[in-house]
Amino acid sequence: MFVADLIDERQADDIVILDVSGPLAIADWFVIATAKNPRHAQAMAREILKAAKAQGSTQHRISGLEDEGGWILIDLDWVVVHLLVAQKRAFYDLEALWRDAPRLPFTARERTATPAPEPGPTWPRPIQAF
Repeated sequence: MFVADLIDERQADDIVILDVSGPLAIADWFVIATAKNPRHAQAMAREILKAAKAQGSTQHRISGLEDEGGWILIDLDWVVVHLLVAQKRAFYDLEALWRDAPRLPFTARERTATPAPEPGPTWPRPIQAF
């Protein structure tokens, strides 16, 4: 699912995909993920909207993008994305609320640490006489 892959690339944590097509008529899937902070959630939400538009989606609604509340909901018609900071995710516990909904398996990509840059010249460099 492109949304889960996209937010995984953007460093979202604990991505869960729920099949809500049985109990809900308004969406087939919920994608729930943890953002590191509200700005991280906002950046991921903007990327999702840009990608959805590039794929031809014209039907989308969003809530929470302009505030620092820590929960952004994006309705792309067939999938509803919930981007929450850890505190909000623990408090609202959407997975427990939808515990009867089947989970779609999703494996996050293994993240490798970026190597530290090679040490460069020290600054300020001594001025050389000409």
